[in-house]
Amino acid sequence: MIAVQYDPDTDQIWITGDERSYARRSLIASLEDGDRVGIRLKFSAPDDFKLKTLFSNLMDGNGATFASPADAKAYLDGIFAWRRATSEMVATSWVGARALSAPRAVRSLGDQTLDYASASDISQRGAVLGVTASASDVGMPATVIMGGQLVSQGWQLVPGLPLFLGEDGLITQVPPSLPMAFSLRLGMASDPDTAIIRIAQPIALT
Repeated sequence: MIAVQYDPDTDQIWITGDERSYARRSLIASLEDGDRVGIRLKFSAPDDFKLKTLFSNLMDGNGATFASPADAKAYLDGIFAWRRATSEMVATSWVGARALSAPRAVRSLGDQTLDYASASDISQRGAVLGVTASASDVGMPATVIMGGQLVSQGWQLVPGLPLFLGEDGLITQVPPSLPMAFSLRLGMASDPDTAIIRIAQPIALT
């Protein structure tokens, strides 16, 4: 089995069997012939793969495998696109696969589109990009805070407590437990209406 994972201590992407590591945002994943998934450097030739293998040969950093090539690619897209939080807001505009409200945690569908993330689905553990900053209609760009400060007037957070992913993008300050599939810390509340978004590595609960 081949593990592909992000290591926050070294701030690098590691692939089993590869002696070197890779900087965040330097790799891209693609769906290839059959049930294969390819990984290559962002600016390399389209056929210059660092890895091309059956999706069933891949696993995440916790040893969990994937149900389909699309699930594997969504996980890879998530860890390859992950950005460290900074003192400034970090945002990106992707297109919502449905109407999105805010603040809600969203995931990559693997094709520059977004949908709500759920901690009950283990296949989504590596695809969470961030938290929506404002509502958007289906097919329209959505502003997603991937790291930094996020203010929402509707929040009633407990300052000093972490934020976790719940169901359908909902954000909770109660640590997830079974029957949820994984725990994902999204950041920390600094004020009742303010959070510092910093997405951690997911922890499988099953």
